[in-house]
Formats: sequence, C-alpha cells, structure tokens
Amino acid sequence: RQWAEMEREALARLILDQLPRFRSRLYLADAEALAQLLRRSPMAEVMSGDYAWSLCFEPAFVASLCWEGFLPICSELGGNGAPGLFVLMPKLHTHRCVLEPSAMHIPRKVRKRASAYRLTVGQAFEAVVDGCAAQHRPSWLFPPLRAALSALSALSAACTSVPAAAAILSPRLGRILRHLQHRLTIRLRAGRMAVRVVRQAGLGLRIVARA
Repeated sequence: RQWAEMEREALARLILDQLPRFRSRLYLADAEALAQLLRRSPMAEVMSGDYAWSLCFEPAFVASLCWEGFLPICSELGGNGAPGLFVLMPKLHTHRCVLEPSAMHIPRKVRKRASAYRLTVGQAFEAVVDGCAAQHRPSWLFPPLRAALSALSALSAACTSVPAAAAILSPRLGRILRHLQHRLTIRLRAGRMAVRVVRQAGLGLRIVARA
C-alpha cells in the first residue's frame, strides 16, 4: 500500500537512489515518452543493454512496447519487507532465434503426434496466462502486467476493427486510423466505379468491332 500512495516520479527517484543498477537503464515514463523518444532516434541507439524500465502499466503503454518489439516483463522490487513494488522491465532482445518455416523439416512422426492437437488464436487467453504462470511461477507475470495484458485481450475481443481498438488505447491514433480508413474506402469505391466504366467501354468497343 505504501508504494501505491507515492507519486510515480517520486517513486522512480527513490528506485534510482536505492538501486544503482537502474541508473544505466532507459527510463520510460509512459506511451507519450516512448513516442517522443522514437521521434528523435531509433530505439537501438538509446538502449543500454537489453532492458528499459518503467512504473507505468497502462494497457496503451504495454501495447506500444509490444508494437516496438519489446517483451514486457514485470519484476517485484519490494522484497519480503515491503512487497508490492512492481516495476515494468521492457526487454528488447538484440539477438533473437528466428525460425524460417520454409526451411524447417518436420518428421512424419512429429506431424502424426501433432494431429491430435488444435491450434487457436485468441480463444483461451486466461488459460494460457495461467499455464505460463504455472510453468515459470509468477517470476515475470505479476498482477499489474497480467491486468494490462488481460485488458488488451478483452479489448481485442470486443473491438471489430483496428480503428475502434486504437481509439480506446489512444484517441489521437484512433482518429488517424479512422481518417485513413475513410480515405481508403473512398478510393476503393472510386476504383470499383472505374472498373465498371472500363468494362462498359470495353463491351461497347466489342460491339462496334463486330459491326
């Protein structure tokens, strides 16, 4: 409770004072701070190591981090004496393992065993998170991050369009996407009309040619 009563910036200063390892890591206050930073320079140029850190767990911020390639990880700093101090530790891997599906060889035995399973997307979010927590313990899926991810999952299920989801996460982004969607719709309609005109003209030319 004592951590929740502190202002975010004051808590950030306390962490920097008490935990020297955080001084060399990039601090990201929120989604707007991330956007301003990216407008100035690529993320790879300002990162020192794989980790940044933040005290913001807003779903829009977590979504922005994922969009930029970060893996959001949550860590607890309070310890047994003062639990409940959670810090978001966005991790940006400089080296990743990449699998090329076209280059993979899947043995027949593996394909046969896999036929008993069904792959779905967005159908059992909470069950997947429970499985991750059971496998790794809550070493990085602490309550604040889990709540943010659950909110994003619920948002994805509730929204039927990208602009609708974006409008909830960021009103400005939602307006931009709706504007682009409107312009694209107009262009598609104009394109269909042009196709009809060309077809009609082509049909008229064929009639003239036969005559």
